[in-house]
Amino acid sequence: MSNQERGKSGLVFGARNLGGAIIDKLIADGWAMAGVARSTETLEKIAGAGALALEADVTDQASVTRALGQAAEANGRIDLVVNAAAAYGGTRTGPFGGGPIAEAAADAFDSWASAPARSAFAFLSGAGSFLTAQGGPATMIQVTGGSSRRAMPGRGSGRQAHSGSARSHKRPRSSCVRTASMSRC
Repeated sequence: MSNQERGKSGLVFGARNLGGAIIDKLIADGWAMAGVARSTETLEKIAGAGALALEADVTDQASVTRALGQAAEANGRIDLVVNAAAAYGGTRTGPFGGGPIAEAAADAFDSWASAPARSAFAFLSGAGSFLTAQGGPATMIQVTGGSSRRAMPGRGSGRQAHSGSARSHKRPRSSCVRTASMSRC
């Protein structure tokens, strides 16, 4: 079925859990979808759902752009691209993958704080470049977790560092815009 017959098309990076649910919902709504993952098991799940399964690296701009090109070639113009991938370095030990900050190794900051930032940058810049060249309206979504908004004991050194920087740039609640369907701060 062509993109014109199905309506809109999208690509989801990190198609295992939340990303897989997004793909399932949009396919049910008639979208032509593609999903990006790195594990064979997740790639098979994506294909089984009826989406184009692609292997790519969300921490690499060229890989992001290549995956978008493959999705557009298969499904037509891209209307939505989502990054639901959890890009972390290190060995994923301790609670929430990081452990107590007091016990963090010297390289913990680079392993746990740089990888998510690099992933977001590569996704936003690679997808932004592709969508700009494609022309027309499209939507990009960068998913973040609750840990990026609030530091909590045991959440890991990367989340603690990110939470501090996110809070320093957050606008006061009085400047938030809220409607029945949208909240923007």
